[in-house]
Amino acid sequence: MLSIKGIYDGKRVIPLETIHKKPNVKVIITFLEEESISNVFNNYAKEISARKAGTLQGKIHIKDTFDEPLDDFKDYME
Repeated sequence: MLSIKGIYDGKRVIPLETIHKKPNVKVIITFLEEESISNVFNNYAKEISARKAGTLQGKIHIKDTFDEPLDDFKDYME
């Protein structure tokens, strides 16, 4: 079972977290309490702003030959 936070805007539920599930699965939606949307968004914005940008800097490298044609497609490119 997976639980995620979200906001009901009167028409649909908007998830505030990434859902790592395949589409078209059954869900149960439980309304926990009346909390203003602004409070939920403010709390979520604080969580997002706490993330440090650039933590993968220098760890991802792209080869100089990245844009070169692939040998596998040589027949199609002639």
